Amino acid sequence: IQQADLVITGEGKLDDQTLKGKVVSGVAAMANRHGVPVIAVCGANTLQGDELGLKNIYSVINISTSIEEAIRDAKEKVTDLGFQIIKDNTL
Repeated sequence: IQQADLVITGEGKLDDQTLKGKVVSGVAAMANRHGVPVIAVCGANTLQGDELGLKNIYSVINISTSIEEAIRDAKEKVTDLGFQIIKDNTL
């Protein structure tokens, strides 16, 4: 992480449990200690992002018309988010 320009992590849902020690919180804490920005990718999000010091949160549900679509097309949606992350973070 010390040598990274950006860290991307994720989980199914960012929520209050995330703040209590799920993977995203641990990765974010480590990256933040080294001044490396962190992006989270998730299915759904109930956090604002600043609770963990995240640069941004990309959520599948935010680019879907319904929960059913998000679940059905999860692979396609995560791929779309990957392209969006590249676009948003390329100089």
